[in-house]
Amino acid sequence: AGKNVTLLFDGAMSNARVWVNGIFAGNWPYGYNSFYFDITKLINPEGENQVAVRLENLPESSRWYPGAGIYRNVHVIVTEESHIPLWGIQIKTPVIREGFARVNVKTTVSRPEASSTTNFALYTEIRDQAGRTVAFQKNNLRSFDENVFEQDLIIPRPLLWDPEHPVLYQAFSRLTEGDIVRDEITTPFGIRSLEIIPDSGFFLNGKKTFFRGVCNHHD
Repeated sequence: AGKNVTLLFDGAMSNARVWVNGIFAGNWPYGYNSFYFDITKLINPEGENQVAVRLENLPESSRWYPGAGIYRNVHVIVTEESHIPLWGIQIKTPVIREGFARVNVKTTVSRPEASSTTNFALYTEIRDQAGRTVAFQKNNLRSFDENVFEQDLIIPRPLLWDPEHPVLYQAFSRLTEGDIVRDEITTPFGIRSLEIIPDSGFFLNGKKTFFRGVCNHHD
């Protein structure tokens, strides 16, 4: 009771129709993408809950047999009523120099309409592979932010991500309302630049890079 509940499917083939306690929660036609539904209002917090999923693979719907059923994990995500929603954090690395990188973090907040905007703050800490804190920023939510925090953090002497050196940093996000921690999320990311130049090709961190691999289907 008093929590927010999200039902996340990593993949279901196909044309998924989902019910919670006999009430229709939603439909997702495509079989290969992740999808989710907010089922907070459909949950019975005092007793058992039933999730029913109907899938159908129509004849000749693909060039080959694409698999069928709930073939990836399903997650029940329980958060506070005020929280960072699923996929609510976006991280970009718009400026990369030899001595520093600027990391742009946009964090969406879901909160009750009756709550006060100015009570919310976001603490973002970036750590390197050794667990050392390399950047930190705290921001208060303002009424004109439209429930989105935007932060720019500077990382000195960044280690760049590439296929030979897949270096990842971690962004730790903590959402507070007054003195109460409402949500905490860890997001891994790499610092790298991407550029496509006509007649020249694809460049990763300023270096021309060729794509190597196969079109390998999930099954």
